[in-house]
Order: sequence, then C-alpha cells, then structure tokens
Amino acid sequence: MKKYYRFFSLLLVAIIIALPMQAKITDEPMPSKNAQVKMPVCVGYTGNYENLYQKVSKNKIQEGEVVFYKIDSLANSLSYHTRNTTPFVYSPEYNMLGTVKRGYMNPDEADANKDNTKDNLFLRLSDNLGQTWSEPYLLYDQYFDQNGGARYPSMAFFDYMGEYAVVYTSSLVYEAAGTWNGYITGVYSESIGQANTWTDKCKNNGVNYDWGVSDAAIAANVSDGEFAIFAANAVTPVPGSLTDNGNIGYRRTVELNEATTGIPAQWASDKFYPVDDVKSRPNELVGLRIRNNGEWYMGVHGNFVVDPEVQAAKFGFSVSNDAGNTWSDFTIMPPSVVKDYGASLGIDPESCGIGYYSKDFTVLDNGDVYFAGYFQEYSSTKATYDMIHQVVAIKYEAATQTWTINKLADVEGLWGTFLNDDGSQVASSADIEIEISKTADESKLIAKWIDLNGVNWVTDSTYQYTGNDIWVAIFNVADQSWSDPVNITNDQLMIRDTHIPEIVPSTSEVPILGLHTIYDESDNYYTAFRQYLRKQWVLYTVVDLSGINSVENKTEYSSINSIYPNPASTEATVSISTNSTGNVQVYVTDLLGNIVANSFDGILSEGIHNIQINTNALPSGAYYVVIKNNNSTRSNLINVVK
Repeated sequence: MKKYYRFFSLLLVAIIIALPMQAKITDEPMPSKNAQVKMPVCVGYTGNYENLYQKVSKNKIQEGEVVFYKIDSLANSLSYHTRNTTPFVYSPEYNMLGTVKRGYMNPDEADANKDNTKDNLFLRLSDNLGQTWSEPYLLYDQYFDQNGGARYPSMAFFDYMGEYAVVYTSSLVYEAAGTWNGYITGVYSESIGQANTWTDKCKNNGVNYDWGVSDAAIAANVSDGEFAIFAANAVTPVPGSLTDNGNIGYRRTVELNEATTGIPAQWASDKFYPVDDVKSRPNELVGLRIRNNGEWYMGVHGNFVVDPEVQAAKFGFSVSNDAGNTWSDFTIMPPSVVKDYGASLGIDPESCGIGYYSKDFTVLDNGDVYFAGYFQEYSSTKATYDMIHQVVAIKYEAATQTWTINKLADVEGLWGTFLNDDGSQVASSADIEIEISKTADESKLIAKWIDLNGVNWVTDSTYQYTGNDIWVAIFNVADQSWSDPVNITNDQLMIRDTHIPEIVPSTSEVPILGLHTIYDESDNYYTAFRQYLRKQWVLYTVVDLSGINSVENKTEYSSINSIYPNPASTEATVSISTNSTGNVQVYVTDLLGNIVANSFDGILSEGIHNIQINTNALPSGAYYVVIKNNNSTRSNLINVVK
C-alpha cells in the first residue's frame, strides 16, 4: 500500500548532521512534501509581462478587480513562505489585525542594522482593518540576543487583563554555520511590555530532540493573573531514527520563566507508522485552534496507526481542556472516507489520497471540525493533466461523530516552483496555499487556494503558465452548503505566499496578505517572480465576498443522525437526513473500506429517512455505515456483537 510521507531534509539539525553535503543553510524553503510524487517541471512563463507594468503603481498592485496595497517589504519571501505557521492573524474581540515578519535587509548589506535586518522579528498591527498600520515594533534583536537569525515566525492574540496581547515564536539559525538553534518564544502588550525566552531542545525523559524548523503552533492563556504560552512543533531525535521521528513536542512557559518541554504520550511516534528513512516524517502539524468554550484543538495530518492497518495519510485532532497541560488521544479520520470518495470518482481507492501539501482547519463552537486539503490521484500510467486534482473539505460532525468529504474545486495540480540564485529549481513549501477561515459569528467558512492559469503542457512532464489566481469557496453553516469556486483576482499578475486569518470579521471584510517580487523593467518578470530570495513587497487588501451565494449552488448533502441499536446483533436502523432529492446509497464496509453489505440504492427526497441495516451475516467486529450521494460521502462506526 502507498505511504504518504513528507520529505523533511534540511529542516532539522539531525538531518543536517546526517547529510553534510546539505549543511549550508541559505534560507532555502522546505523541499518537496512527498518524496514519492515527482512533480512536473515548469519550463516557462507565456504571459506578456511588459503589459503588466500598468497595473503596478507606486503604492499598489492591481490584480483583476482586487487592489493590493504595498504595506512593507522583506529581504526575501521566507517570513510567509510556509503553510505550517500563522504569521497573519485577526482578533475579533479587539478588531485587531497583526502580522509578525522579518526585516528587509540582508545582514551583509551596507545599511543593515537591528531595525531592518532579516534576522530580526517585527510586529505590525492595525486596528482599522489595514487602512493604516503601526510602525514595525522590534520583537527580537539578533544583535543583542545572539541566538541566531529569526526564521518562519508565528503569532497569536490573547486577552490579558482586558487588553490585547501578542505571543509569537520563531526558529533560529546560524546561517553561515548551517545549524539551527532552537526557538525563541515571546510576548508583547502595553501592560506586560516585551520579552523573549529561548529553548534550544525539546527535552523528554532525558532525551534531547531537535525542534522542527517551520511548523510552530502557538497559543496563550491567563490564569490567576499569570499568562502562559504554549507552542508545539514536530521534533526529531538526535541521531535520526526510523521509529522515533514522528513525535510532536511542546514548550510551555509561565510569565516567560524557563520553559518546560516534553512529548505528550498522545502525540508520540508510536501513534504513527514508522518511515522508510531518516529524511522523512510520518506526520505534519496543521495548526492549533481555540474553540469558544476554551478547548484547544491540535490538528495533524499523518500516517496514524489504525486497526486493521491502513497506511495512508489521515487527518486527526487532539483536544486539551486545560490550555495545553493535558491532551486527548487523536480523533482520526477513517481511511474509508477518502477511499470511498476516490471510488465515487471512478478511480482506484488505493491510488488516491490527501498528500502532504497545503492544508488547514478550523473549529466551530458546536465542536464541528473542518479540514481543507488537496486530494490527488496517484498513477504511474497517467500524465499529471489526466489525473484528478481537487481542493476538498473534510468535516467532522461532533454530534454524530461522522466524517464527510466534499469537493470544492478541480485544480491543475500544479504550483509555481521557485529558483535559487543560480537558476536551479527548488520546491515550494507554500504550493497550492490552501487555507480555511471562519467568520467571527461562525455563520460562514471561507476556503482559499492558489491555482495557475493559462497552463500549457509542453510535454507530459513539463508545462508553462501565464500567472496565478486566488480562488475561494464559501460555506453556509446553516444550510451546510458550499458555493461554486470563484476566481477573485483573475489576472496574469503573480502574487504568492498569500494568507487569510483563521478568523475574519465577515464575508464582506476578508483580509488577505501576500507577496510580490520587487523588480524593475530590466528584469524578466517570470524569472524575478520565481526567485524567492529576492526582496519582496508585502501586499494587503480587504475583499468583499458577501456576493458569493452558497445557497444557490447548494451541494447535495446527506447526514447520519443516528444508528440504533449500536452495538447491533442482527439489524440496526440508520436515520439519515438529505437536503435535496437525489440518488442515495447506504452500505456497510469493513475497516479497510471493503463493502460487506448493501442496504439501499435509490432516490430519496429531501427530509429524514430510516434505513434498515442487516447485520445478521456479519461477524462480530467494527464496521462503517457509509452514506453516499453525488459528491458527498459520510460514514459512522457501527459495532456488531453476536
């Protein structure tokens, strides 16, 4: 069976030591997320970039109908060039936007100093949705602390005694030596002031683990007047191990005292299948989200151990009711959800999956969890353009403990690869840039991604394109329906490393941050855009998506209300709801996704229906009841006891 592992070289000190030929750190992005999938090669840009200059003015960049305003600049794109961090956030409580970023000068430039170097961290805030921004506030000064240059920062807001406060974290690197030096974690507010603490290793039961470089999740809380900061990363032992490199570690500091670190038993390597080499990991952090009731959710995408064995990447989440002190076991998406979905598309269920590419998640107040990811067909006999590539949404419904997958859009399955200074291509850790957000009132969800336009296949494995665009789909929570995908930029201009906050004010006010290479008329636009180590404009806009109507484009949807009795002996009744008239299938599968009993296949009208499940011929054990209609599939566990 296919394993989906994220390629993880150059990210951890252990790997740098193991591969000395790669020890030089030059601000390169993370390499390919899936070492077993060979991406096609981009061989050119076919747009007329000279004609695009009219849309690039002194203070703004015009992308279709959307105007991006230049609010800052960077030495290179790596403040935002990863999907595993949260560098751009919004606080609905204080109507405050924030971004944590690096500076715009390389350390060897003549005018480089603590107020502009890329090795330092800066905070920008806006209390009017980006109409104006504060001056950069220096959070980390590498000249003073001398713990290394800041890389891949994340931040979060929290309430401190009635005022907003900011926590942040960033990995550190000694670039010339090619060694990573752990993490800084810090806080800023008017009452607290600003300070940092440094953690070089994740220490767990006497063993030192190296922190991951670009995957930090961070949150904070206040208890008895004291604030505590919690951050999590993938961690890797020194030296590398095939069986012990799936751990996820934490660091927790109270009032910025020395941090405690460790690996929760629920996040340990034995929860994931081992990898084939020390350059791979069996999992990847998706993020840390906070439910309105105070529960913390850690999202992970990985090759979770399940019984019976199914080796494939699965979404899962772990919950803390005490601000990160203890965590639950992961609630894991059944492998059959993706397998059944692939089968419904007419492809081999064993040759598709949600690989280690862009992904995101959010949690609603009712406990429902929504992941967004990139569904991909894998085939050794098909060209990339003949395989299925989709952005999908996967929902965990808390009330019924069921998982559902829905298609949001077909996509090209490509993204802009980037160039080193010598012109060689490197992988993109931002790739399709999938994110999912919720509105402050939780009435809508917004899925966002990037897709290439004007793709021209030169050969089966090489392509050209004219630009890229930002696409969105809107989910109406009340109607449980997704809109059709909408291209909101629709131009040949290329804006990348785009971010929307996990919470946005409303669909009429959606903040977007992105980057655009700084270039002049002597540059080739295509080459300049792809050189990720060049200086970048930081761009910002607010878009109105309220006109995207999800009800008119209603998705056929079925849900499982209940299964009774459960456990069952000879039969059970499944109560399902449908929101439209259409063909519905109800069947039972084993835990590997094999159909063991068919119960219903026919037309059902909108409403609630009871379907009888015959379990008389089934041996005792665990099974899934699956409901499928159109592009919607839901499943729920049923136990048979004789």
